[in-house]
Amino acid sequence: MAKKFIVYSGLVGVSVVLMGGLVWLNNSGSSTTKKETTPSYTTTKLTTQNIALAGKVIPTTTREVVIPEGVVTSYAVQNQAYVEQGQALLTVNQAEQGQRLTTVVAPITGYVMLDQQDFNHPKVSLVSSEKRFEAKVSEYDHQLLQHNRSVSVTGLATNTQENTQINFIGQYPLDLTASPAQYPINGRLSKPFLFGETLKLNVTIPGYKIPRSALNRKGQIYVLKKEQPIAHHVDVKADPSNKKLIIVTGSELKAGDEIVLKASEV
Repeated sequence: MAKKFIVYSGLVGVSVVLMGGLVWLNNSGSSTTKKETTPSYTTTKLTTQNIALAGKVIPTTTREVVIPEGVVTSYAVQNQAYVEQGQALLTVNQAEQGQRLTTVVAPITGYVMLDQQDFNHPKVSLVSSEKRFEAKVSEYDHQLLQHNRSVSVTGLATNTQENTQINFIGQYPLDLTASPAQYPINGRLSKPFLFGETLKLNVTIPGYKIPRSALNRKGQIYVLKKEQPIAHHVDVKADPSNKKLIIVTGSELKAGDEIVLKASEV
């Protein structure tokens, strides 16, 4: 006797009816879809470079006052008095010139520093009323500074703040035996800081420090935009304080940009 097959097919499945039993074959038509995965990168955000320094407020000029031979007969000012250029400081009796009285005047505008330990033969100097900051920079940061670079200055005692510029960067260390070597820098101040006041200085350096691994062979770094790495050409220079880091600049870069730390991941 021949076997008869009755086959029912549908969307849900296929059933096969056999003599003696019913067997279900699961063929629902459903398919497994592969989910697209977003590439994962090791990233960091670009941050501005800052050099923090400590400094002091000093006068821009100190001038010794030349006093002629003779005996001082009177003083027109007191120690630390403020005087204008040309203002009388003291009078000298020049006996060798026939009791001639000579008035000594201030060569610059500023404050009188008067040492009267020997009343008749004093030591007199003037410090200018104009002020400047003075600080030291290490050999590792020296190459990052430039003349006229902006610097933020804050007085710790008065909380006076000023944005000014670096006017001088020394090329010879203050002490050849010190390690690391320290070099002097200074710049003019116009705000009412105190002479001798301790200062906190902050110098912002253009560019961003990144690991060398973030740079590809074409001289590019990858900035993430909507989770996609976009290549940006950048200018690169070495970081004098760390051989594993480089400094990059680029017109399209800005602080806060998220970059791929390992270009090989892209």
